[in-house]
Amino acid sequence: MSLTILEMLYVVLIVFSSIIWTLLIIVLIRVLKILWPLTEIADFYNKIKKILSWYSQIPEIIKESVKEKFWKSEEKVEKTEK
Repeated sequence: MSLTILEMLYVVLIVFSSIIWTLLIIVLIRVLKILWPLTEIADFYNKIKKILSWYSQIPEIIKESVKEKFWKSEEKVEKTEK
Protein backbone atom coordinates (compact mmCIF):
# COMPACT_ATOMS: atom_id res chain seq x y z
CA MET A 1 0.00 0.00 0.00
CA SER A 2 2.48 2.58 -1.09
CA LEU A 3 1.61 5.95 -2.49
CA THR A 4 2.74 6.83 -5.93
CA ILE A 5 4.38 10.13 -6.68
CA LEU A 6 1.24 11.49 -8.34
CA GLU A 7 -0.88 10.61 -5.33
CA MET A 8 1.61 12.29 -3.01
CA LEU A 9 1.65 15.38 -5.19
CA TYR A 10 -2.13 15.41 -5.16
CA VAL A 11 -2.20 15.27 -1.34
CA VAL A 12 0.39 18.03 -1.11
CA LEU A 13 -1.61 20.13 -3.56
CA ILE A 14 -4.79 19.72 -1.51
CA VAL A 15 -3.02 20.62 1.74
CA PHE A 16 -1.22 23.57 0.19
CA SER A 17 -4.40 24.94 -1.42
CA SER A 18 -6.38 24.57 1.81
CA ILE A 19 -3.69 26.51 3.70
CA ILE A 20 -3.64 29.23 1.04
CA TRP A 21 -7.45 29.55 1.08
CA THR A 22 -7.48 29.71 4.87
CA LEU A 23 -4.89 32.48 4.89
CA LEU A 24 -6.78 34.33 2.17
CA ILE A 25 -10.01 34.16 4.18
CA ILE A 26 -8.24 35.48 7.27
CA VAL A 27 -6.81 38.39 5.27
CA LEU A 28 -10.24 39.19 3.79
CA ILE A 29 -11.83 39.18 7.24
CA ARG A 30 -9.22 41.63 8.50
CA VAL A 31 -9.71 43.86 5.48
CA LEU A 32 -13.47 43.87 6.08
CA LYS A 33 -12.90 44.81 9.72
CA ILE A 34 -10.76 47.72 8.58
CA LEU A 35 -13.25 48.86 5.94
CA TRP A 36 -16.40 48.47 8.09
CA PRO A 37 -16.27 52.04 9.54
CA LEU A 38 -15.94 53.41 6.02
CA THR A 39 -19.17 51.72 4.99
CA GLU A 40 -20.91 53.21 8.03
CA ILE A 41 -19.63 56.66 7.07
CA ALA A 42 -20.86 56.12 3.50
CA ASP A 43 -24.32 55.11 4.78
CA PHE A 44 -24.44 58.21 6.98
CA TYR A 45 -23.40 60.36 4.01
CA ASN A 46 -26.20 58.89 1.87
CA LYS A 47 -28.78 59.56 4.61
CA ILE A 48 -27.64 63.18 4.95
CA LYS A 49 -27.66 63.56 1.17
CA LYS A 50 -31.30 62.36 1.01
CA ILE A 51 -32.33 64.70 3.81
CA LEU A 52 -30.65 67.65 2.10
CA SER A 53 -32.34 66.81 -1.19
CA TRP A 54 -35.72 66.78 0.61
CA TYR A 55 -34.99 70.15 2.18
CA SER A 56 -33.86 71.57 -1.15
CA GLN A 57 -37.28 70.71 -2.58
CA ILE A 58 -39.11 72.79 0.04
CA PRO A 59 -38.65 76.13 -1.79
CA GLU A 60 -40.07 74.57 -4.96
CA ILE A 61 -43.09 73.27 -3.06
CA ILE A 62 -43.68 76.68 -1.50
CA LYS A 63 -43.24 78.36 -4.88
CA GLU A 64 -45.80 76.03 -6.48
CA SER A 65 -48.31 76.56 -3.67
CA VAL A 66 -47.91 80.34 -3.94
CA LYS A 67 -48.43 80.15 -7.71
CA GLU A 68 -51.58 78.07 -7.21
CA LYS A 69 -52.95 80.53 -4.68
CA PHE A 70 -52.10 83.45 -6.95
CA TRP A 71 -53.80 81.85 -9.97
CA LYS A 72 -56.84 80.96 -7.88
CA SER A 73 -57.12 84.54 -6.64
CA GLU A 74 -56.77 85.85 -10.22
CA GLU A 75 -59.50 83.47 -11.40
CA LYS A 76 -61.79 84.71 -8.63
CA VAL A 77 -61.12 88.30 -9.63
CA GLU A 78 -61.84 87.53 -13.29
CA LYS A 79 -65.09 85.76 -12.36
CA THR A 80 -66.26 88.68 -10.25
CA GLU A 81 -65.45 91.15 -13.03
CA LYS A 82 -67.59 89.27 -15.55
